Amino acid sequence: MKIKLLTAALFISALCFGAPKYNPGSFVYIDVENKADFARTDVPVVVKIDSITSKLKHYTNQRICLFINDKEINTQFDDTDGDGKKDEVAFMLNMKAGQKQRVMARIVPTSYNVKNYEQEVYSVLMHRTKNADNTETTRPDTAISSDKDDMYNKVYLHGMVFESGPVAYRVYFNNKQTIDVYGKVKSRLEIPITQWHTTDKQLSEGYGDDILLVGNSVGVGTFKGWSGSEAIHTEAFGKRTQRIVSKGHLRNIMELELNDWEYQGQKINAKIRYTQYARHRDVQVDVFLSDNAKGMSFCSGVQKFPEEMRFSSDENNLVAMWGKGFAQKDTVKHPNKETVGMAVAIAPEYSDGIKEDPLNQLIIMKPGENNSIRYFFQAFWLKEQKGFKTPDEYFSYTKQWKKNVLAPVSVRFSTK
Repeated sequence: MKIKLLTAALFISALCFGAPKYNPGSFVYIDVENKADFARTDVPVVVKIDSITSKLKHYTNQRICLFINDKEINTQFDDTDGDGKKDEVAFMLNMKAGQKQRVMARIVPTSYNVKNYEQEVYSVLMHRTKNADNTETTRPDTAISSDKDDMYNKVYLHGMVFESGPVAYRVYFNNKQTIDVYGKVKSRLEIPITQWHTTDKQLSEGYGDDILLVGNSVGVGTFKGWSGSEAIHTEAFGKRTQRIVSKGHLRNIMELELNDWEYQGQKINAKIRYTQYARHRDVQVDVFLSDNAKGMSFCSGVQKFPEEMRFSSDENNLVAMWGKGFAQKDTVKHPNKETVGMAVAIAPEYSDGIKEDPLNQLIIMKPGENNSIRYFFQAFWLKEQKGFKTPDEYFSYTKQWKKNVLAPVSVRFSTK
C-alpha cells in the first residue's frame, strides 16, 4: 500500500512540477553578461566549441544548436584553424546595461530541422586570368599565395573583398596591403551585383561605390610597419597569402599572412586576421606575430584628406578622421568628391601613442601577450541614408564605439 501511495505521489509531483525537459548531460548553459554601463546592439559572442562539448556527457559528435527560452538563435560554426573541424561558434545578442542572458547549447536529434538564416555577409577571393581574345576568366579560391609582388592584377578586384550590410572593404594584394572602402547608400549586400565597380546605371539605382583613393596611405585600418617617422609598406618577404578562413552567413573571417617579412633587421612572420559581423560597419583585426617580433613597433590608422579635413583622437587609443576628396584616380569619369569618416580604436595595452606622418594619422602599436595585437577599424559615407551629417556627430559616435568594442561581454558555463 505504501509503495502504491509513493508511486502516486511521484506521478502527481511530475504532473505539477514537470519532469526534466532535457536529459542531464545533453545541454550546457552559456551565461553571457554585459558588464558595461550602456546598452549594446548586435554584440558578438564567440565561444570555443570544446568549451561546450567538454561539458556534455552524452556528446558523440552530434549536432548542437543554441537556444534562448527554447527558441533557436542565429549562430555560425567555424573552423578557424584549418584542421577541418569546427572549433568556434559565434552569435550576437542585444543587451541592456549590466544585463545577463542565458543561452542553452543543446544536442539536437538528427530529425531536428535547423533554421535557414538570411545571408548577411559576403566575401570573395578569385584568381583572374586574361585570355588571348582579351576576355577574362575568374576562378574562386579560398587561398592564394605568391613569393613576389605580382598578384595585384592576377587577383580579381585586386585583392580579397568582404562586406556586411553597411559597408564593404578590400585588401590590396600588393606591397601596400592597403584597405580600401566601398560605401553604400542602403544597408544591403551589393558586391555580388556591382563587383565593386559600380556602373552609371547602378549608381542611378541607388547602389554604392568605391569612396576612397588610398594612394600610399594606410587607407583605414591597414597594418603597417613603422620606420620611426612614417608608415612603411611591406617591401621584402618570402611569401604572401590571402585567405578566406570562414565564408558564412553571420560573419566573415579573412586573413593576410606574411612569411619571412624582412623588418627591422629580422625575418618575421605575421598573420593578420579580419573578422566582420553582420550589420556591423566595423572590423576586428587580430595580428599574430612570430616570437622574434617581440618589442617591435608597428602602426595603423586613418589617411588624411585634401579638403574639409577634421581629426579627432581620444586617450592615445582612438584616431578618427572626417574629410573630402576624389575617390578614384580617373577624375574625368569620376568627378565627384566624397565625404568620408573613418576611425581606428585599440586597447591601451597595445598602444604606444599617436603620431602623424605626411599621409596619415597613426596609432603606434606594440605586441602584447603572446606577441599579438588586437584593434578595430570602421568607415562611414556621408551619402548613407541613415548616417551622420557632421564631423562632430561622427566623432562623438566613434568615442562611444571605442568603449563598445573594447568592452567584450563575459561568458561563463553552467550545467545548472
